[in-house]
Amino acid sequence: MATPKACPFAAWVNGPDGVLMSRLQELDAKALHDIMQPLNIIRLSCGNIRARMAGYSADDAEYLFAKLMRIEEQVVRAAELLQNLKKRNDDDASAENA
Repeated sequence: MATPKACPFAAWVNGPDGVLMSRLQELDAKALHDIMQPLNIIRLSCGNIRARMAGYSADDAEYLFAKLMRIEEQVVRAAELLQNLKKRNDDDASAENA
């Protein structure tokens, strides 16, 4: 049985000198805010759409509700990832200044 080849993208992201992770860790507070703002708008828009779905048939409303929930879950996930990056950056900056 052949061994699976390592994914070069995974090495790029997760490697000891992972390019993507090192770049993301360099995000400053303003950049994080600029990324979070559209996520907040998407989440609020999902809530507004859900509030207006009362006039839809039960099947349509159920389908749309499930799709909106999926969008909101992913927005929350992305926001949590960004908050974790911000916390890590803050912790790294505190350690460097200590």
